[in-house]
Amino acid sequence: MDSSQTTFYKNTFECSHQGALWLQGSSKCNILDNVMKGNGKTHIQVSHRADPNVTGNSLLNGKGGGVVVHDEGKGLFERNIIKGNEQAGIGLIDRSKSVFIQNQIEGNGGGGAAIDGQSAPIFESNVFRQNLAHGICISGVSQPFMIYNHVSNHDGSGILVQDAAVPLLQQNKIESNTQGGIIATGTSKPSIHQCTIYSGEHTSQPLGLLCRDNARIEMEENNIWGHPSCNVIFRDSSIGKMSSNEVSNGQCGGVIVQGEACVSLVHNTIKANGICNVGVLESGCINCHHNSILESSGCGILLLGDGDCECKFNMVTGNKSIGIRCSGTSHPVLTHNRISNTSNGCGVLVGGRSKAALRYNLIFDNAESGLAVRDKSKPEIYMNIVVPKLNSHPGTLYLSGSSNAKVNGNTFIITTPADLRITQKNKSLLTANSILEYQEFPDIVDEARKILEVMQVKHVVVRGPDPDEPFVLGRTNPQNTAAEEKDVSAKSRTSARKHVSRTEEDVPCRRVTDSNASLSRTGESSNVSADIASGLFVVRYCFLMLAPTSFDSSQEFEPSLDPTSWGAKQRLRRASNGPRANGRLQRKTNTKCLLPSVALPT
Repeated sequence: MDSSQTTFYKNTFECSHQGALWLQGSSKCNILDNVMKGNGKTHIQVSHRADPNVTGNSLLNGKGGGVVVHDEGKGLFERNIIKGNEQAGIGLIDRSKSVFIQNQIEGNGGGGAAIDGQSAPIFESNVFRQNLAHGICISGVSQPFMIYNHVSNHDGSGILVQDAAVPLLQQNKIESNTQGGIIATGTSKPSIHQCTIYSGEHTSQPLGLLCRDNARIEMEENNIWGHPSCNVIFRDSSIGKMSSNEVSNGQCGGVIVQGEACVSLVHNTIKANGICNVGVLESGCINCHHNSILESSGCGILLLGDGDCECKFNMVTGNKSIGIRCSGTSHPVLTHNRISNTSNGCGVLVGGRSKAALRYNLIFDNAESGLAVRDKSKPEIYMNIVVPKLNSHPGTLYLSGSSNAKVNGNTFIITTPADLRITQKNKSLLTANSILEYQEFPDIVDEARKILEVMQVKHVVVRGPDPDEPFVLGRTNPQNTAAEEKDVSAKSRTSARKHVSRTEEDVPCRRVTDSNASLSRTGESSNVSADIASGLFVVRYCFLMLAPTSFDSSQEFEPSLDPTSWGAKQRLRRASNGPRANGRLQRKTNTKCLLPSVALPT
């Protein structure tokens, strides 16, 4: 009772119809090394500002719970065994502020610990194991702090956070729980730092973390791995912030965002997950930047929904089927990413009705096309560098189906003409792109990587040996295909300059023309709608050169209609060169022609 300081030492409290002890008032009793078992109600109750020291006791097989603290009760509970009780091992309600250190809470019918009301307890270095419900249930507006705890083998989840609870979970180990590691629901706001969440020896924990309803979760420096379902799932209208986590070896996925959930992924390593490392479905939204997305047996990043998605400054490498896939009605913005070494597929695949925007990406060494566009998609592809893997064709660009891409200002590296392929019914518009031969520029990826190390430099200028007269071929005019064909066939002169054309089978081939040659298309029917409108360029003997710029990566790129823009200069130059002869535009000597700048990810 009030102000009591009684010591209970090595007693046995057994089979009472009531509990063993009820401490209240301002009592500060010492309860040491006692055995309490088979009692009809909770073994120890603490209430009304009581502050006992409860150490080394065994609280076993009670009809109620092991410990209940309520009505502003406190107390230090250390090295106790709380086992086999029909209700929760520990119950905390109202404004309780107890401290639990190195306790063993095992096999209790109502779960390991139930924390409710406005409680603010501290749990440190406890073991929660094989309780029949959840390991720890946190609800109300409670604010517990939990550190160094081990939570495993429960019939429910390891930790359930619900209502408006705001727990801080730090450096806990959570494994082998039947319904999942951590589940956040309601309007809860858990913070999870430096925890290890994994499936366990027998992969009995299906998922690592589930955030649903309107919960908001912050995760930092956690290690989440090995779950037979997904490692992390956000759904409904939940909001998440993940930074510096490692998420790996989920059999179905790494981080999945669905419903109307919104998630920020920053500086994470997400690797070796099954279907995808990062997946966005339905109306989910992500802001994904500065992550390492590695070694998935499926896709690195899978974007299928219609939510707002931005992926920038990520390293997407070593994934098996596709580096980044955009499909459905997605409209993501992909900027300044490095996408490489896809072992069995494309670097980037845009399909369905996606309206993806790809800007300033470096795409290289993928098993199939660096960039593939198909179905009825309408992507905008600006200022990217695409480098093929040797002996993979088409290794650089493949435009198929009824896709209607806008491809502008990119640099495409080719090993053979077959690295560029555009099918007959494709509707894409290609303007102001540069094409380099890999044989004469084998170090482009290494040079690009070096430039990436210079953070203040964001652009690379691709030029010929003479800036005033770069090796540039003219434009294709579909209406003059026959005249161009006739003119080229009539010429007997040859030159080191070559250009790319498309055959009846839509496989590009290389032809030799004179120094004023136009880019011609041979053997194609008149209904082909792909229009290489104002300059699909072939450039040889080129080098990379740093260019100072005030470009802001946060600004969106749009084709410029300014009279001083590069595309406008090309149109003005062609207009000023006078009439065509033999169906082909004649070039004046000493005409100045600048190639577009190409930005690289930093």
